[in-house]
Amino acid sequence: MGGFLWSNLAKSTDGLTVVNIEAISDEGDVGAFFSDPVFVKKFKRLGEVSTSEFHTYRVGDLIQPMISNGAAA
Repeated sequence: MGGFLWSNLAKSTDGLTVVNIEAISDEGDVGAFFSDPVFVKKFKRLGEVSTSEFHTYRVGDLIQPMISNGAAA
């Protein structure tokens, strides 16, 4: 599966900060989530009321809570 996988826009409880965390299949697929109309609409709205920076990241560690039998979820 390639391209845009998901996005999470989270607003701080005081309303001053918004964080966007998105998942794409590869750093070469950055344009994929900018082709998603829902993401683009919300991202443009964000730019009307704030400044932003765009970065790509790689996951270094994925930490999941333990389930009742002691195994990771």
